[in-house]
Amino acid sequence: MKKILSLMAIGILVLSGFGIGVGIGKETKPELQHSSHNVLILNNDGFEIEAKYSYIRSYRGGGGIFIINMTPENDFSGLVFLWIKGDSDLNIQLNRRILDKESRIAEITVAPNELTEIKTHQIVLTAFHFKMPIITTILNLISKIIHTRFQHLIGRLYDHHDVGFLATSLFDIRRLVLEVEMFNWSSDNLPDAIIKRDELIDWLELEYPEFGNFSDKESFAYMTYPEILIVEHWTFLCKCWEMRICYHVMIPPHDWSKICLRRRGEVNPIFAAMRESDGTIYEINVSEYPIMFGY
Repeated sequence: MKKILSLMAIGILVLSGFGIGVGIGKETKPELQHSSHNVLILNNDGFEIEAKYSYIRSYRGGGGIFIINMTPENDFSGLVFLWIKGDSDLNIQLNRRILDKESRIAEITVAPNELTEIKTHQIVLTAFHFKMPIITTILNLISKIIHTRFQHLIGRLYDHHDVGFLATSLFDIRRLVLEVEMFNWSSDNLPDAIIKRDELIDWLELEYPEFGNFSDKESFAYMTYPEILIVEHWTFLCKCWEMRICYHVMIPPHDWSKICLRRRGEVNPIFAAMRESDGTIYEINVSEYPIMFGY
């Protein structure tokens, strides 16, 4: 059964590709358009896809997250299939491989291991949209039955064909290039960051119960900006939240801390607060929470 479905997927994609070659010829081959956010656009219709930011810093044993947003145009229908390619040592994870009008946000996380090379790594995210409803239906069924192999087949087809050759009336293709700059860095200050986080969480649960209970504090924690001292920045990723903490490492009266919350599956943070040296905590504008390097 798996072999049959795999052959069906290859057949649909390859036949579509061959049909393109006959139909468009060299003169009508789609032009490549470069835009911001390191995105390559082919066929400027149907949908757009972008990263909230296309660059992050990380370190061995650290982490990072990219937020991907798909914006459909008025005539959009069907599904967008996502595929990622990058260094395996980054431990790249894509939380959602199919987007549509109702589910437009995907997240890519990285967790570099101890073997990750100290350099700037690229992650390529490719988005495929099949305009014909019957193709979308078949591919969606295949992806649910043989998810991993289906993604591998799309990726191999993409690798071995000219991108412009595949962009036709049947296909919309978008590609994002994301960068992870690795630093030779480590930190043993996580216990301090957890203390700062918990002080703010206890206040949040009391003053803003609509955010839910943060008692389940199991999370993936890492320094947001390696090689930054004096004010340390940490990210805590749990199932429902991306929680950022920053704090001044000096002694009172300069040991303030701040928190910023973004719901997982949304693009922008929704809440921020500050704790003064004397323990006073109050809400601040999200824009007052400090960020660096564009993220």
